[in-house]
Amino acid sequence: MADLTFKITAQSETPARTMVQARNFKIIVDEPQELGGSNQAANPVSTDVCNA
Repeated sequence: MADLTFKITAQSETPARTMVQARNFKIIVDEPQELGGSNQAANPVSTDVCNA
Protein backbone atom coordinates (compact mmCIF):
# COMPACT_ATOMS: atom_id res chain seq x y z
CA MET A 1 0.00 0.00 0.00
CA ALA A 2 1.30 3.44 -0.92
CA ASP A 3 1.90 6.11 1.70
CA LEU A 4 -0.72 8.84 1.73
CA THR A 5 -0.21 12.47 2.65
CA PHE A 6 -3.09 14.66 3.83
CA LYS A 7 -2.93 18.43 4.12
CA ILE A 8 -5.52 20.32 6.13
CA THR A 9 -5.31 23.97 7.11
CA ALA A 10 -7.41 25.93 9.58
CA GLN A 11 -7.78 29.65 10.12
CA SER A 12 -9.54 31.22 13.05
CA GLU A 13 -11.90 33.89 11.71
CA THR A 14 -13.17 34.87 15.18
CA PRO A 15 -12.60 33.35 18.64
CA ALA A 16 -15.65 31.10 18.03
CA ARG A 17 -15.46 30.46 14.25
CA THR A 18 -12.88 28.54 12.25
CA MET A 19 -12.56 27.88 8.52
CA VAL A 20 -10.96 24.53 7.72
CA GLN A 21 -9.74 23.63 4.23
CA ALA A 22 -9.15 20.06 3.08
CA ARG A 23 -8.31 19.67 -0.61
CA ASN A 24 -10.85 21.85 -2.43
CA PHE A 25 -13.41 21.72 0.38
CA LYS A 26 -14.00 24.51 2.89
CA ILE A 27 -15.66 23.58 6.17
CA ILE A 28 -16.80 26.25 8.60
CA VAL A 29 -17.10 25.42 12.29
CA ASP A 30 -18.96 27.92 14.46
CA GLU A 31 -20.24 28.02 18.01
CA PRO A 32 -23.88 28.85 18.80
CA GLN A 33 -24.70 32.38 19.96
CA GLU A 34 -24.92 31.24 23.59
CA LEU A 35 -21.20 30.38 23.40
CA GLY A 36 -20.10 33.53 21.59
CA GLY A 37 -20.48 32.38 17.99
CA SER A 38 -22.80 33.42 15.21
CA ASN A 39 -24.50 30.01 14.83
CA GLN A 40 -23.95 30.06 11.05
CA ALA A 41 -22.37 26.60 10.85
CA ALA A 42 -22.17 23.35 12.77
CA ASN A 43 -20.49 23.57 16.15
CA PRO A 44 -17.30 21.59 16.92
CA VAL A 45 -19.15 18.78 18.73
CA SER A 46 -21.60 18.30 15.84
CA THR A 47 -18.71 18.24 13.39
CA ASP A 48 -16.92 15.56 15.43
CA VAL A 49 -20.08 13.43 15.69
CA CYS A 50 -20.42 13.55 11.89
CA ASN A 51 -16.90 12.09 11.61
CA ALA A 52 -17.65 9.13 13.86
